[in-house]
Amino acid sequence: MFSQFLNNSFESTKTFSQFFDPTVIAALIAAIVALCSVLLNFRSLRLQRLESERKEIYKKLNNFYGPMRLNLKNSENLYEIFRCSLERRLKLGKDKFRTLPYIFNEGKFTKTEAALLAQIVEIGENMERLIINNAGLIDDDNLHEEMIKLSTHIRILRYAYKGEYETGIRNQKLFDKKTFPIEITQRIDAVFEVLKRRLDKLNKSKYYKKLEKKKEENEVNNFPCPELHDELHPEDSQHHQSSEE
Repeated sequence: MFSQFLNNSFESTKTFSQFFDPTVIAALIAAIVALCSVLLNFRSLRLQRLESERKEIYKKLNNFYGPMRLNLKNSENLYEIFRCSLERRLKLGKDKFRTLPYIFNEGKFTKTEAALLAQIVEIGENMERLIINNAGLIDDDNLHEEMIKLSTHIRILRYAYKGEYETGIRNQKLFDKKTFPIEITQRIDAVFEVLKRRLDKLNKSKYYKKLEKKKEENEVNNFPCPELHDELHPEDSQHHQSSEE
């Protein structure tokens, strides 16, 4: 029995020594370090992805959807005044006036109506530039098609306003279907609101708050702090010496 006890003790000691073998401990430490590294990298990648998405949303809002929305609203407000003036003057029913047919039929404008139309055409040029320069920011294929229709209408209206087209019924029918896409403002508003909501969610997320905190800490650490003690300039030192003398 004693010999069996010794054998069991020997086996236990052997197992214990194997468990605390330096090689095993080193492997465990390496595994823990690797796991921590993976977790930190995952967190860092997530923060980078969120920051990248946030920057992309800001880019879309500032470079395209925001300016386009503003231009559309301005154009619609001016066109409402322009249309109401012509409908009253021509004694037409509400929403019966159409600009392109009126131009192709050599209709005449008052000074105010002509000025309003000139402003509408100018805003149209701004929108056309936005579409051309930022077409890559439009992710939705249907909205992209709507933008093409809008750009085409803007160009036709501009050339018609400048008198570049021949007048008459034939050209009126030729451009009859190239009208302003009336649902475009609602489409832009919808995308604008979706992007704003997503941006608000990102800004309020705990991951982004951690990123902002880290940025603030870096700014504080990199900011040159003033010395806690006053340094004497050479002239101050000389003045101090002379005073003692």
